[in-house]
Amino acid sequence: MLARLPHFGKLSALLALAALQSLWLAGCASTPPKQVGYPIHHTQSYPKLKTNFANTQAVKKKLLREYSQWKQTPYRYGGETKKGIDCSAFVQTTFKQQFGLILPRTTKQQVTAGHYVPMSKLQPGDVVFFNIGLGVFNSGHHNGIYLGNHHFMHASSSEGVTISSLDNDFWRRHYWTARRIGTSLAQKP
Repeated sequence: MLARLPHFGKLSALLALAALQSLWLAGCASTPPKQVGYPIHHTQSYPKLKTNFANTQAVKKKLLREYSQWKQTPYRYGGETKKGIDCSAFVQTTFKQQFGLILPRTTKQQVTAGHYVPMSKLQPGDVVFFNIGLGVFNSGHHNGIYLGNHHFMHASSSEGVTISSLDNDFWRRHYWTARRIGTSLAQKP
C-alpha cells in the first residue's frame, strides 16, 4: 500500500501510523509520581463512606455491581462514558458511584492516593498499578481495582472493561504497586 503513495504521502502515512501507535501504547499513560498527597473528597451527595472497607465481601459485591454496568465497554483513551472509558476514569467512576469518593482523574495522581499495600496483603477495593511502558513513545501506567483471589477489574486497551488475573504472565511482569484508599479514609476523623 505504501509503495503506491507519492513520497510525501508515504511520509504522512508513516507519521500517522506512528502517532496512532503511540496513542495505543499510551494506554492510561502517565509518568511516575513526583508529588504526593492528591486530595480525595467525599462527594456532595455522599457525606459518609457508603461501605466499611474492612468488610471485604461488601466491597467486592459493590465492585462487581459496578463492573456489571460497564462490562465490555470499549476502551478509549481519555474516555469517561459508556461509549469508551480509560483505566483511570473507570477506577475514578467506580469509587465515586459505589463508595462516594472522588479520586483524582489520572493514574499519575491516583498512585499517590491512600497508602501503599504490598501485593501479598491486597484486599478487594485496593487499586493496583502496572508499569506498561512499551518503548520510546511510552512511559505509561495502567490501573484497576483488586477483587480478591488474584483478580482485578479494569478498562483494558485490548478488551474494554474486563476482569483479569494477576497470575497472567503479562500482568505479573508489569505489576508496579498498589494503594489502599478506602480504609485510609475511613480511619481519618
